[in-house]
Amino acid sequence: MQNYLITLTQIWQFDDVRNFVHESITSNYLYIAYSHCYKKDAIVKIGSKKIIDAEIKALQIFQGDACVKLLSWDQNFSENYAAMMLEYLQPGTNLKNIFVAGDEEKSIQMLVDVIQKLQKNVHNRDMKNYEYFPTIAQRVQFLDTFDSTHQELLVLLPYVQKLADQLIATQGPQTLLHGDLHHENILLQDDAWVMIDPQGVVGELAYEVGAYIRNPIFTLLEHENIDALLWYRFEKISSLLGLEQQRVIDWSVVQAFIAACYADEDNDQPAKNYFLAVTQLLIKITNSDYKLPITVTTVTKLVQEQFPQWADFKVCVVAVSGWDNKTFHLGAAMSIRMPSSKEYAHQVAKEQRWLPFLAQHISIQIPHPLAVGKASQDYPWSWSIYHWIDGHSANTLESSQLDYVTIAQQLAQFLHELHKIDTQGGPVTDRGGSPVFYNDEVLATIIKLEGVIDTVAATDVWNKAIASRWQKPPVWAHGDLSSGNILIRNRSLYAVIDFGSITIGDPACDLVMAWTFFHGESRILFKKLMKVDQETWYRAAGWALWKAMITLVAMKDTTTPQALQQIKIIHDIVDDFS
Repeated sequence: MQNYLITLTQIWQFDDVRNFVHESITSNYLYIAYSHCYKKDAIVKIGSKKIIDAEIKALQIFQGDACVKLLSWDQNFSENYAAMMLEYLQPGTNLKNIFVAGDEEKSIQMLVDVIQKLQKNVHNRDMKNYEYFPTIAQRVQFLDTFDSTHQELLVLLPYVQKLADQLIATQGPQTLLHGDLHHENILLQDDAWVMIDPQGVVGELAYEVGAYIRNPIFTLLEHENIDALLWYRFEKISSLLGLEQQRVIDWSVVQAFIAACYADEDNDQPAKNYFLAVTQLLIKITNSDYKLPITVTTVTKLVQEQFPQWADFKVCVVAVSGWDNKTFHLGAAMSIRMPSSKEYAHQVAKEQRWLPFLAQHISIQIPHPLAVGKASQDYPWSWSIYHWIDGHSANTLESSQLDYVTIAQQLAQFLHELHKIDTQGGPVTDRGGSPVFYNDEVLATIIKLEGVIDTVAATDVWNKAIASRWQKPPVWAHGDLSSGNILIRNRSLYAVIDFGSITIGDPACDLVMAWTFFHGESRILFKKLMKVDQETWYRAAGWALWKAMITLVAMKDTTTPQALQQIKIIHDIVDDFS
């Protein structure tokens, strides 16, 4: 190696050669040297001929904006080694420095800028130029022969293999990628960010993001809001690059797992444990039933940063919070509503858009939005600030604290007012359609409830529910009208809240209260006041049946008070239509 360096010194007219030491450099020899040819310091990189040859070819294709300049190279000195001379980047700040400083938004923007510029450099290149480089399909073939004594890796292996196979089978347009574009491979040169150390791999663009998602190594998992940070990366990067978010997520899982496997083969215990932990975390936070932990500390920080006019107001969790969102008090007169998962994040914009419009036509109180907070590395989605409405959710009160007959009259009036509002431009969701949307789920659930409910009668009601459609012009529907979403004061209805599922279409979904809340005289009155046809009541029964059954089947013990309540709802529905 020393002889090779001496030879390169003569060929490239070097002087003042010094070792270049950096924590991220493990497989190559790097030196800083003054180049008399270029009249400035340069980087000399010597390494395995196979690795260096691939990097030289990748740099030649990527040359342009956002790519370190390849000044010269030597591929003929030895069968084992090759070398190249690169510009010496100054000041050399990398994205890890930006991450540690707490500016994830800037770090993501720099990553996206670099990726876009690199792809512009290779745009319209003949794919034959890429034949030298491996494909991502070849990379993931590593999993087919991987073996280990580490049980956690072996448990995850089949899942990741299946995921990788699905990704490869459904790849989008393929291009030349950097292949390892993590934080320490994007550096600042004067006032521009450029990449270094391209591996060169051919595949779809969604693959390129994986290295950034799982890095910086070790430091990433120290972040106080790591779950939110990862979701923020998925949301922001997918949006800025126009990528399908689920593919970015899935590729991130596959790559983090492969990194853990490589570390296992290298007997690098710390790296293996780190990448395994990242893999497990990515799988956990992207699971369909995952709820983001949202703390008072985080919410307080968001308010202070985004709404300094309210920074002195105390933040505390409300006594009863919902499932879709977590709600906080902001002082005595305001509330903060934070979606608990990606599934509900879209509801913020919908409520901000439509609640002020609906309020003009409704006599009862509904939430009044005051401001909308933006996503950040501490919380990955938009969030809302509302006027606080003082009252008790009906599901927290005893029957003696509720005047059911009066509430039936008030709720019917609310729904009639809602149905008269102009629907032009209104949102359309499954709740405004037929319950047939959930047919497969309901039929599977009925089978599971054999012996718990009258499945024959339930099936009969369900079949009638999905046999008809709303034939009239669309009307507004709350979409999630339940005892938890009506507020009571003085035993009467005071407000209707939680309009995240608001929709236009069939009003049947809102009529479920006939069975989920009302009973006896109040049920009869509510049904009389709503003045809808029998087919609409069947569809309403279908919606109520669906919700009660999926709630019941999720309970391990069907003898608890909560389970018995769902069984009673199902029995009442069946009894009404028998």
